[in-house]
Amino acid sequence: MNDTKGRKTAKTFSPFLYACPLLAIAWVSPAYADNQPQGAKAGNEPADIIVTAQRREERLFDVPISIAAYDKSFLESRQISNINDLAGLAPNVKFYSVGYNTNTQISIRGAVQGQTQPFTDPAVGLYLDGAYIGKSAGAVFDVAELERVEVLNGPQGTLYGRNTLAGAINLVTQKPTGRFGGKLEIGIGNFGKRYAQGSLNLPAIGPLSIKLSSLLEKRDGTIDVTSNPFPEVRNALPPAVDELDSLNTKAFRVAMRLAASTNLTLDYTFDYNDTKSLMQYGKLVHLNDGGIFDPASPAYVGGYVGGQYLGLPLDLYLEKPGRSKNAVIDGGPFGQRPFDNLKFTNHNFTATWNLEAVTLKSITAYRDLDADNSIDLDGSPLLVAATNYLGNYKSFSQELQASGGGGSFKYTVGLYYFHDKGNDTGNQQYFGGATTVKNRFWYETTAYAAYGQFDFVPGFLDKLTLTAGLRYSRETKEGSRTSFRQGSGFTIPPGTEGKKTFDAFTPMLTVKYDIDDTANIYVKYARGFKSGGFNLVAPTAAEILIPFKPEIVDAYEIGSKLRLFNGRLNLSAAAFWNEHKDMQLSVFAPISGGTTQTVIRNAGSARVRGFEITAQARPVSWLRLDGSLGYLDAKFKQYNELGVNVAKDRPVPSAPKWTASVSAEATLWDSDHSAGRIILDYRHSDSYYQYPYSLTIDPRLGQNANIAKPDATDIVNARFNISNIKMGTGSAEISLWVDNVFDQKYLMSGINFGPSFGGLAIGYYGRPRSYGLNLKYTFD
Repeated sequence: MNDTKGRKTAKTFSPFLYACPLLAIAWVSPAYADNQPQGAKAGNEPADIIVTAQRREERLFDVPISIAAYDKSFLESRQISNINDLAGLAPNVKFYSVGYNTNTQISIRGAVQGQTQPFTDPAVGLYLDGAYIGKSAGAVFDVAELERVEVLNGPQGTLYGRNTLAGAINLVTQKPTGRFGGKLEIGIGNFGKRYAQGSLNLPAIGPLSIKLSSLLEKRDGTIDVTSNPFPEVRNALPPAVDELDSLNTKAFRVAMRLAASTNLTLDYTFDYNDTKSLMQYGKLVHLNDGGIFDPASPAYVGGYVGGQYLGLPLDLYLEKPGRSKNAVIDGGPFGQRPFDNLKFTNHNFTATWNLEAVTLKSITAYRDLDADNSIDLDGSPLLVAATNYLGNYKSFSQELQASGGGGSFKYTVGLYYFHDKGNDTGNQQYFGGATTVKNRFWYETTAYAAYGQFDFVPGFLDKLTLTAGLRYSRETKEGSRTSFRQGSGFTIPPGTEGKKTFDAFTPMLTVKYDIDDTANIYVKYARGFKSGGFNLVAPTAAEILIPFKPEIVDAYEIGSKLRLFNGRLNLSAAAFWNEHKDMQLSVFAPISGGTTQTVIRNAGSARVRGFEITAQARPVSWLRLDGSLGYLDAKFKQYNELGVNVAKDRPVPSAPKWTASVSAEATLWDSDHSAGRIILDYRHSDSYYQYPYSLTIDPRLGQNANIAKPDATDIVNARFNISNIKMGTGSAEISLWVDNVFDQKYLMSGINFGPSFGGLAIGYYGRPRSYGLNLKYTFD
């Protein structure tokens, strides 16, 4: 149907337009596969991946969820050890950072929390061995030897709960074996990279097994800091560092497993991570014409007098678009080095008791984290904008589960408790130090939940599985802030504190039909919930005390999973339609008096629809193929700004239309003495909007969404491995690797300060091509 101007309207769209192709594939493909030549060699098909997406072990094929799972072989061959290494692999999933090496933003299906402060909650739940990682700060960490990674798209509000509005990511680590053995891996690369990782499985001491792991990684900066090229600028400050984007990580892990009895297993892990890095380079990419940094404007603050610039001539440091090799900057506030440091300890204790009729599980986790950073925000040696943040965060969680059933009935029920708190300080300096603000934050969350999920197979139709789930969540948020502006006193007085409780029921209903052993199809409804909170960085005390509302999403999904060509091809496809209500969005809000903050607003409602396809194939014995394809069509239905609905003029952030990946692993030879493999990974993402700013406001005058808009990316990574080289009682492996083979120069993220800051915008570019050599020795 078209409107009067010939444009296609959305009214004709139905979820079934996406669903019909899936139905056709599900019904036709099994018959087609059965008629193919039966020449596949034994062992040619992909191995079943066992996942715990529904909090119990199941084959990936049997789980009615849009899920991308990566097994140990896939992860180890690519040296994937943290979530940023997964960037670009899963469909409709984005990972990006805004200046930080220890903090990442995760978006699934266009839902994301753009703020990086630890008193905000992410939209994607991150789980390490079943325990929830509460904040995006510290979400980038190295985990020794992953068993698998599961990326669950769509709301997971029944079994996972907290902040899984967009989806969840499960990181599952390898457990102690009780048999002596281990590995040692060292590596070198460009930018002075040095890498060493080791693990040791100790022989079992009776029922006790212990595994020790450690990691050391150093990398010099990818950007050189040079001296100021304009000596006539009097207010230019000397550089505080000689490079940016360096890395120095030390990590240690102890994993213990006690087989207390034939049916009781106790697992304990302790993780320690200490990362010191220098911030990424925020390059100055935009200034407004006619603004305060335009020499042709009467408001120009450059102050050119007698051959010298006496003010803040930021325009001199505006560069052409594209990644730079050099930077000219000073540092953070008060002349600090632009650092980004993270230190944390993590404890996880899991008890699993397998009884005849039920399995009981207890998951206890405690996390203590220090996250400190200092950042230059103007991409120049001038003190136009700089900030630092020093924070301590602690969290504790306890979950009790019971699962069981048999025959036509299965269940999982549980109780969940979560508590976290933090104390942070932040300093800001703007416009040559004329504005200096000191902030102190305190925040706390207490959350309770009860949930149940039940599977039922009707006796009269054993190919049909009905699944129903319900979770009740109750969260109490507390927060306070004190703000002191030099020369003005307290702008946010002591005692500015808010407290509010939010709760919700999040149901789920799935109907799955097993067509035969090679195909199934499912339809699913799920509700996601992300609690409200307080804008602790709001410009006034009154706004701090007004909580923003919870965000709710109702998600409708239809999907199919197929095993074709005698198991040589596994294919999963899903189409979805998500309706967001009171969508929480991070917007950059310049404030009178020369300061700025990123605040959370309930924009209104949004509709996000699309589809996802993942595939694993073994066309021949020597070739493994993995791929994904994602499509998003996201738009606001209502976006309230100053009482006006501006939905047609606002893009949904972090929602690239197309994402895709293709991975190929080819065995060149496999003999008794060695094996050679080449691995190629291609990862694509369309460009997307990072902030929900105007699409039509003149970019010379205001906050236009196209300013510092992240670029489309086509990244190719390559590895050549020679493994199974026999050496004594063990084997060695040599790996040559190249990331970003074609050295694509792409804008990864940006910050747009808006017209009150002269249109100042900085951009962060993806890292240049990197390469290196790794040597690994495995013994037992």
